[in-house]
Amino acid sequence: MALDDKYDALLTAERALDRRERALNHDTGSRPLDQQQRAELLAAQRQAAQVYQTLSRSPPAPLPNEPPIYYRVRAAVGVQDHSPQWRYTNLFRLARASPSAFANAETEIFAQATKDGLDPTDAWRPDANTRLRERIVPGHNGAPPTSTFHGSAAVAIAPLTGAHQLAVKSFGPRFQFRRP
Repeated sequence: MALDDKYDALLTAERALDRRERALNHDTGSRPLDQQQRAELLAAQRQAAQVYQTLSRSPPAPLPNEPPIYYRVRAAVGVQDHSPQWRYTNLFRLARASPSAFANAETEIFAQATKDGLDPTDAWRPDANTRLRERIVPGHNGAPPTSTFHGSAAVAIAPLTGAHQLAVKSFGPRFQFRRP
């Protein structure tokens, strides 16, 4: 078997696994939710709403007939970047493999997102947040970026306000042809 044939077989198998995983992620079934599932979904919505409101964001809306576990995963994925420990984890796969492990991850993700939402200045301190440490340029000594503008904001925006405002006079060479 040639190397190209092995590579093609590997790609085909990987695509089949990806299709199956997508089907498992989005398979909600056609049955309506029973009373217990609706109660679990409402509890998950309340929990997500509390976390998202501390971040000044709107929580995701549940999809029609979506099981509570899938809604919880989608809500956790939306704020997953706030937790350095769970940032790169596939939460859909974790929820299918071990719902109890996902519940622990969800609790930690929501706790960290709530902490970031309640203390937004903490997110800008490089010593308190690993997300900024990853973005700091080497040789910058961990100092946060500072502005180079020293002056009045009114002086800076004065040319843009008042009687003389900026206006587009022509579009230049980008639109060479006249409109009919």
